[in-house]
Amino acid sequence: ESLIACLEQPSAMGTPALFGPPDPTARQINEVIEAIAAGVSAESACSNNVRLAAACLAAYIRKLPEPLISSPHYERLCSAMDVEVYAERIAAVRDEVSEMGESHQAVLHRLFNLLSKLSQRSTAPGNGPEDLAA
Repeated sequence: ESLIACLEQPSAMGTPALFGPPDPTARQINEVIEAIAAGVSAESACSNNVRLAAACLAAYIRKLPEPLISSPHYERLCSAMDVEVYAERIAAVRDEVSEMGESHQAVLHRLFNLLSKLSQRSTAPGNGPEDLAA
């Protein structure tokens, strides 16, 4: 949560290719994650380096004990994206997400909210929808 809040700041929104290279080192990422776990704010732990915060968020998501979207949900979401009628496609996605656990829904909601804000508000190169989907 604190990493996402850090990335929602206006200074982060103006950072080109926020989730792109150059990547921080694994050591830097681990130090930030450990500091946040110990109660240090994300901004302090990242020394106001928004690229480091973005890399830490990506690393945190990759290290979750189980995926945010498990295989059966992923397959059904992919099928839902093939529905031609927009309203039906949205309903199928909504219905599938509602079948996920509450914690998964909450994290996905917060993450997609961040990515949506970033793609809408950022004028910096590398933060468009196509870039963030990669």
